[in-house]
Amino acid sequence: MRFIQGKTKKYNIDLSECFWDMLVMKENNIAKVPDDCIKNTNGVYIFYDWNGTPLRIGKAVKLRNRILSYNIDFNSCKVLENIQDDLAYVSVIYTNSGKESSFLELDLLETIKPKYNTVRN
Repeated sequence: MRFIQGKTKKYNIDLSECFWDMLVMKENNIAKVPDDCIKNTNGVYIFYDWNGTPLRIGKAVKLRNRILSYNIDFNSCKVLENIQDDLAYVSVIYTNSGKESSFLELDLLETIKPKYNTVRN
């Protein structure tokens, strides 16, 4: 069991349902996230740097598709164009619904405030 502290509560993460520390592969100097073990279901993803510091937190209804979208081109998003130099590994947390993913993402964002997440008013 692993824990992540959010603003409102501590989340228990069942390691058998999460893929912690999946190394990001570098191919032609572009970061690629392995896709062979990620389920295409609701969840939250966390990109980390080599020091274990969260760089970006996001949610998705189809988690595998969302993570793989980063394989295409980090440079297509101004906020993420520099992330590939920092990116070391990704973690995923599966949830039972999109609503649960939203709550988890917001709770973690309020506490962690990753470098590559932006605040919109």
